[in-house]
Amino acid sequence: MGKFLIQKHKTGWNFNALIVIKKSQVIFNLWGGTPQINEFSYNKNPLGPLQGSEVLVNSLGTSLF
Repeated sequence: MGKFLIQKHKTGWNFNALIVIKKSQVIFNLWGGTPQINEFSYNKNPLGPLQGSEVLVNSLGTSLF
């Protein structure tokens, strides 16, 4: 039986900013972020695409009642 392997590689940067303006004047600012993102993730799913459907089936079953 084959095993399905999902590999994800996330690269780049992230920037977050919050600026509060009142009557055309900046009253609060906050900023931050991550200068370099280099993430790897590996996920083995022996059942392939059917393994993730258990959550979907459970949520559909509970929403009907």
